[in-house]
Amino acid sequence: MARESLLSTAREVLIIAKHIDLTTGKPISIRDVEAAADRWAAHQQRRYRLCGFALEGSRQLFIQKALPWLRFLGRLEEPDSEAIPFAGLLEDFAAYMRDQRGLSAVTIHNRCWHVEKFLDWFTVSLPF
Repeated sequence: MARESLLSTAREVLIIAKHIDLTTGKPISIRDVEAAADRWAAHQQRRYRLCGFALEGSRQLFIQKALPWLRFLGRLEEPDSEAIPFAGLLEDFAAYMRDQRGLSAVTIHNRCWHVEKFLDWFTVSLPF
């Protein structure tokens, strides 16, 4: 990484570490990270640094940076993975793209991600 990128990442991690108690040995939940992001955003708002859309964007950035860092530290409490609707069909679709079409693993991953998001939306949108 470039020096400026490292400095930027170091500043972000320092802010996260100041707002999340890492001294306990307990895992940190996503809810804890979101609460810390809310506290940080409120602090920024009180100091007139952020408002409106920038406030929510900054909160989301806090969460976006904190989760991978805590996962790297082995401190993030991962939620139990739920069963993916239509998982068998997704596996068949991935196998078809790999075996019949010869697509790359990245392309297969991306297409399956989009199909999974669509199916999540579709199952929630059903009227019954």
